[in-house]
Amino acid sequence: MPAIRALLESCVNDAGLPTQLVSILLEESPWLDGQSEVHNDFALELLSEPFLKLCLGDSEVQRFISAYNRLVALALYPPSEVQNAAYTACLRAISAYGTNDDYGRGDYCVFDESFSGNRISVTVYGNFRFPANALGALHNVIKEFKAHYGSLEVITEDGNLVAELTP
Repeated sequence: MPAIRALLESCVNDAGLPTQLVSILLEESPWLDGQSEVHNDFALELLSEPFLKLCLGDSEVQRFISAYNRLVALALYPPSEVQNAAYTACLRAISAYGTNDDYGRGDYCVFDESFSGNRISVTVYGNFRFPANALGALHNVIKEFKAHYGSLEVITEDGNLVAELTP
């Protein structure tokens, strides 16, 4: 609850809204949990009543949701510079152990799309498996970027988990 309170306080402050709104939102809008962004159309419908308690209208709801979605996105999705750096670090860490290829013609694939969430994914093809040194190098990458990623998974092309590395 303290983390949600801090998030809501930041949003209210950023939107220039009364601080009393935080307590109202904590009580009446438990779905504001910081785990996902909120679509503006739903926000207007779901937040109109709590905001009306302080005589606040749609424009204030929109300012709040804009601040909320911005802060949630920062927490959920690493900035593009971090994504690029982590992607490059993964490639560098395992380049000596096989061939990276997006189309299954190599040994493995480091999909750049997987760097936009909080889990990095590396797919291995066929019977290829990384040796312990390669997994150690990948483990060092996830430790380096632990502020942005919770885990790095190595999976087969069928989606079976080979290894899950955490910081």
